[in-house]
Amino acid sequence: TGTDEDYFIYHRPSDGRWVMIPWDLSDTWEYPGTAFFRVHSSVVRRFLRHPEMRRRFMRTLVEMLAGPFDASAVTPRIDYLREFFSAAELNSIAAFIGEQQAALGARLPDRLTVGPAPVWFARTGDSWRFLRGVAAPPGAAGAWSTRAYDDSAWEEGPLPIGYGDTRCMTVLGDMRYNYTTVYLRRRFQVSNPGTIAALWLTADYDDAFVAYLNGVEVARRNVTGAVEYTSVADASHTAAGAERIDIAAFTGLLVPGDNVLAAVALNRSLDSSDLFLDLQCYSDAPGGGCNGTILAGGGAVSLGGTTPIGYTAAVMVDGAPAAYDPTAGTWSATVDVGPGGGTTTVEAFDETGARIASETVSIVPGESFTNVGGTLATTTWTAAGSPYLVASDVTVPAGATLTIQPGVLVYIAGGRTFLVQGTLNALGSAALPIAFQANYCGDPWIGMQFAGTAARGLLKHCTLRRVARPAASGVLPPAVIAAAQGAQVRIEYCAFADAEVPAIEARDTATRIEVYDTAIDGCAGGVRADSAYARVERVQIEDLRGPNDGIRLENHSVTPSILRDCVVAGGEAGGIALHGTSTQVDGATLRGLAGAGLRARGAGTPVIARVLAYECGTGAAFGSGVVATVSRCTFTRNGAGVHAREDVPGAGGARVTADSCIVWKNGLAGAVDALSALELTYSDVEGGYPGAGNGDFDPLFVNAAARDFRLSMLSPAIGAGKNGVDMGALPAVTSPPGSFLRGDVNGDARRDIADAIALLNYLFTSRPVTCLDALDANDDGKLDIADAIRILSHLFAAAGDLPPPFETCGPDPTADPLGCASYPPCGG
Repeated sequence: TGTDEDYFIYHRPSDGRWVMIPWDLSDTWEYPGTAFFRVHSSVVRRFLRHPEMRRRFMRTLVEMLAGPFDASAVTPRIDYLREFFSAAELNSIAAFIGEQQAALGARLPDRLTVGPAPVWFARTGDSWRFLRGVAAPPGAAGAWSTRAYDDSAWEEGPLPIGYGDTRCMTVLGDMRYNYTTVYLRRRFQVSNPGTIAALWLTADYDDAFVAYLNGVEVARRNVTGAVEYTSVADASHTAAGAERIDIAAFTGLLVPGDNVLAAVALNRSLDSSDLFLDLQCYSDAPGGGCNGTILAGGGAVSLGGTTPIGYTAAVMVDGAPAAYDPTAGTWSATVDVGPGGGTTTVEAFDETGARIASETVSIVPGESFTNVGGTLATTTWTAAGSPYLVASDVTVPAGATLTIQPGVLVYIAGGRTFLVQGTLNALGSAALPIAFQANYCGDPWIGMQFAGTAARGLLKHCTLRRVARPAASGVLPPAVIAAAQGAQVRIEYCAFADAEVPAIEARDTATRIEVYDTAIDGCAGGVRADSAYARVERVQIEDLRGPNDGIRLENHSVTPSILRDCVVAGGEAGGIALHGTSTQVDGATLRGLAGAGLRARGAGTPVIARVLAYECGTGAAFGSGVVATVSRCTFTRNGAGVHAREDVPGAGGARVTADSCIVWKNGLAGAVDALSALELTYSDVEGGYPGAGNGDFDPLFVNAAARDFRLSMLSPAIGAGKNGVDMGALPAVTSPPGSFLRGDVNGDARRDIADAIALLNYLFTSRPVTCLDALDANDDGKLDIADAIRILSHLFAAAGDLPPPFETCGPDPTADPLGCASYPPCGG
């Protein structure tokens, strides 16, 4: 094409397939923002008309982002070359990789997002009036950019406009050597300018432009001074991705009815090989929100967002098809939720019809906010004042307290953050949680920072969504909630989702972080602590982004950190990583991780108990310097069970003392190098392992195929651990299959009025249950109203106990066709 990247297309006679191979990637390597495979190219767009080609095409780009342009893959290769090339040369390549990855990532959404759709005034492909700059526009100077100007004699065509670039929809074939400018105008309608608080201009340009709104200049790039029709750009500039420009300061120029967005595009010289300009203009939708709770006007609401590109074939909104652009990974739809609001479910499906993503959002009527920002005095954000819009950074200084009441909605503008040097009390409830979320899906916020010895935080029943990594590193680590310099933060019953940074991070020995009963989903890391004390209990971490561990604790804290009964599931790295700490781990389930479920290394003496790791790269990996004590763990269905080795050359091996463990059905039971020691006793190891009380036997899990790794009643591992404890991480099932408690219809291990109600619901609404025997309160082998009467008689008429099993778990002593497929209180 003479510009951008070139490709060869080969026909392969052996199977009749066509192969497209990139060639001459000079532009891509010179300009990090340049997109691989420009989807605006007419040639490429013809290929993308085929659904299967389109899917493979976009999926390949996603794989490139996770493969050749992933920093973890490229950095080691760059390091190999450091003895041959200068640091400056190699560092520039490393920096480019990061920039290219960011540019690719911005074009390749990997999440389903739902929010109010922006209000577009000009989009790519829209028609503009344009005038070739062979002479100045007729009329007074500058009049051409105003509302009153008559442009009826101008030509018309869609943007992008220019030449020498395959993306151009309007081609100026005569521009080279003849003129350096082109003038553009687009009319658009605004019904109520007072509702427009945000206004954005996006510009992708080569080489320069100046933009005007109703005759007033609002933005310029790469040109200085007055612009005449003979003017040129100050320097060359390659159109390597759109820049988003905030022009909200000019919303006062908008009027009801017709408005005009105008621009002049400039080339660097008459003989320039190309010119390119693509402008878009939009306002954030009235209201706000991204996933979670959406604030929008009642009635018909325009929604939109992104979906995993390359994997999505269709998007459905409340069961109806949405408009979907597979080359951008974006969707849009209009829903009618009524004046009182409601819920809407958005689902993404792949080409097989399988659902790959789903989001249910609550839509709350309203479009206005209480605006907040700046340095606060002691204050309370109330439910009556909700929703709040954080339009500028919020600072809670030392000595001040910000209290947020239950049910408050906090929408946060892009790039904004909370800095807490005093006290933040966000006290939601299960019924009325507090929501912190981005005001616009495409513009995430930056998170909360607690800094200083006076900083205190208490967050209960809060949701925190859609957080980005800051453009520049600060004093505190990037995280949804970061604590440092002696801050103390406690988090209970909260939910973190969709973040490009870890959910929680703490640093410094005087810092303390406590997290209880919290869910973390789709974040670039779960909980991290470096030298800080961390107590993390009953935290569930899923769908980790990138090569990030679920829980990572580094360097000793003054008091050893504690992890208890946590779950880490799904990720490219590991579950729990302990580096140079003496953390106590008491209970964890680690599954579906590419790395080690549990990893410990460095000078520390961690104590680890009741860990279940399955379907991980390695169940547990112990590295240089660690001295670990391990008991009652289960490592099964991993690539390897247990490793102990020197993983830092010259730093020595690992020392591990373990008992009462099960290492079974892994690809490799384990390995211990010559510099390490694994003393394992009273454990079940497939293939055998020397040590007192060790065995090599099937532990007889309840149902390994269904991932139920409890010990069944007949397991030889029961009581075979050290001092007579059961081997493995999970308790044994002590009741025979089919055990239940008669009359416990709702499965809560109690008999009360709720069971009678649940039984009536089953009889008259066909509500499903999994243990029919428990409903047969009179043990006659039938389910009818007499069973509900029998429960009520037991509760209120002194009719005595129900038939067995009543006091303790057990099977039905009476043969009948009912059965009990599942009853968790008795281990079934």
